[in-house]
Amino acid sequence: DVAGGSAKDGANALQYSSNGGRNQKWVAVRSGSSYRLVSAMSQSLVLDVAGASSRNGANVLVYTANGGANQQWSFRPVGQSLKSATVWYRPSSAQERVRVQWRVYGSPDTTGGMEMTQACGGWWKATVPAAGSTRTGLSFSYGSATDDNGGKLYDVKGESAAVSGGQAVTDVTPNCTVTNKQ
Repeated sequence: DVAGGSAKDGANALQYSSNGGRNQKWVAVRSGSSYRLVSAMSQSLVLDVAGASSRNGANVLVYTANGGANQQWSFRPVGQSLKSATVWYRPSSAQERVRVQWRVYGSPDTTGGMEMTQACGGWWKATVPAAGSTRTGLSFSYGSATDDNGGKLYDVKGESAAVSGGQAVTDVTPNCTVTNKQ
């Protein structure tokens, strides 16, 4: 729903009970591997994520079509679940903090990053959303170093992956044991 039936740049798009109004009608126009959602209020207005933000809770509004990625949308069948993947990483030396960055290849690609948590035996662990469903490229950063497989990213697919010593192995969990210090 376009708030107030507005046909102006910046009008908010919001969830609203169906009332059959023009401000609730959209036309999906293919644009490469995605779609632009054109408002019935004006053929020049499309659904747009404000400021091209990738943050959770970003405002969605209507804006003049400009071809930006923030105006591209894709559709998935209802009920299709995207599995997350557990990613394990072991840096070449002890670290205070480790971060994983990812690119989930799809239509369109999605990217993100997060801090990892210490696991055991020098391994770090993170749960990467949607990465278990499709091919994913991974890189890691710690201190001033980046491990991105020589710029190619570590290419993985599956519900878990372990990366260490320049190699990525999928569908594994590192064998960590915990012992008491005597």
